[in-house]
Amino acid sequence: METKRELDELKDFELQNIENYANKIEEMYQGLRRFRHDYLNILLSMDQAIKIGNLELIEETYTKIMEPSKEKINAAYYDLGKLKHVKTSAIKSILYNKFSYATREGVELEIEINDDVTIQYTRLLDTVRILSILLDNAIEAALESKEPRLLVEYIKETDIERVIIENSTKVERVEIAPLFKENYTTKSGNRGQGLATVKRLIGHYPNVSLKTSSRDYTFTQELVLNKEEKR
Repeated sequence: METKRELDELKDFELQNIENYANKIEEMYQGLRRFRHDYLNILLSMDQAIKIGNLELIEETYTKIMEPSKEKINAAYYDLGKLKHVKTSAIKSILYNKFSYATREGVELEIEINDDVTIQYTRLLDTVRILSILLDNAIEAALESKEPRLLVEYIKETDIERVIIENSTKVERVEIAPLFKENYTTKSGNRGQGLATVKRLIGHYPNVSLKTSSRDYTFTQELVLNKEEKR
């Protein structure tokens, strides 16, 4: 009954976030269409200035138009388009929700997903819970740091999947050992809440491991999933 309740909640959460994701993709598409139209006009302006050799006009066009346009091209939310590689809607929903929140809160977000994401070596519900906890902790810790940043990378190798979550921290080095203890929480420690649950969930799978490290104001979690028969 508890599992059924969790699955029902996940389904509702998934549907809402997939709808939000679809709306964001449409917004991105419309934004790119508008930018394409503006960019063509920019090129025409530059073309005329170059033909008449008006260096002052070229510099003015570049300063007033081209420089601000870089921000549109490099806007963090365009990275959300990389979620097209995530083939499981529940995982895509979780990632979209966490990434959108991080961006709204001012976290510098970097997403490196270039292969199809499957996460097929664990139960879906366990994967969602693990990723949710790791991302929540990463975002919370990043927001406490001087320059909040979050990197999420997915790497697929032969029979191995890796999910790397890296964030900035307030302190140069976080003490790792206490973070995985039951009932251990500390807001300034950056990683207390939920990691005991992550450890317990991973313990169900002999083919899954979590590598944790901290140095130079950076905290890194690497979730490694091997293709082996589950218990």
